[in-house]
Amino acid sequence: MAVATVKIVFEGKKIRIARDAEGFRVNQMLEIGSFANKTVKARTRSGVGSDDAPFPPLSTKTSAVRINGKFVRQRKGYAQWKSAHGLAPIRDMWGIGKGGHMLDNSTVRFASDSNVKIAFTSRTGRIKALANEQRTPFYSFSGQDTKKIVEFATKLWQGNVKQVFAQFTGRKAA
Repeated sequence: MAVATVKIVFEGKKIRIARDAEGFRVNQMLEIGSFANKTVKARTRSGVGSDDAPFPPLSTKTSAVRINGKFVRQRKGYAQWKSAHGLAPIRDMWGIGKGGHMLDNSTVRFASDSNVKIAFTSRTGRIKALANEQRTPFYSFSGQDTKKIVEFATKLWQGNVKQVFAQFTGRKAA
């Protein structure tokens, strides 16, 4: 008898389950997607990029604001601006502005018994994410993210195997 295995494939922000036996249900793929999304958000909020390295620091440069060629005021660097608005002065993809917090827009957009896709829901969120991704990659799975997601999915898979074993044999798996 062949042993059922599960292989998790990461394709951008899509997680695909390649397997030789049935094992996940749609609601479990939603759980995996939600867990993956939370993992990416937590890493990003802590100021770490998709390469598992800290983001570069925010700009502290000030610049002149001119209207009709006349000096009006000095514009603070983004780090000082975030501090003044009660936010952490680090690059963490979190801030106030048009459309709200960009990371709040990231959700599970599609799930089936073998696929789950995470994406930004609003147009503003997608535009912000694309600009930030080009500046500092943050929205792909890092090595640590992948490890956590695989561990989570493996636990779900093992629970399913135990359940199937119990159904067919009438006794609990060890």
